[in-house]
Amino acid sequence: MDFDTQISQLAESLKKNTIKCRRDLHRHPESGWTEFRTACIVIKQLLSFGYDVKFGEDVLVNEECMGIPNDNILKENMQRAVSQGADPHLVENLRNYYQCYFNTAE
Repeated sequence: MDFDTQISQLAESLKKNTIKCRRDLHRHPESGWTEFRTACIVIKQLLSFGYDVKFGEDVLVNEECMGIPNDNILKENMQRAVSQGADPHLVENLRNYYQCYFNTAE
């Protein structure tokens, strides 16, 4: 089997789950700096793949950020994310608008 065929088969096998994930994310839109639920989903997925994921204060200096919503808006959105199924522990670690994350795969 050639490489193109392998990629096509892999993409087809992931199609249903990818569509399901996209629809879920679109059902729960989040404004800038309040992407707590989305960040939790991405972080958990990367961790499940075995990546070393850095997020929160490990990757962002809040004093250098612009356009941050006020504390009340952030708290409301943290609560909203948890009520929509986000991991409360991860949301707490993403407090203070630290939704940035990245993996350190070699």
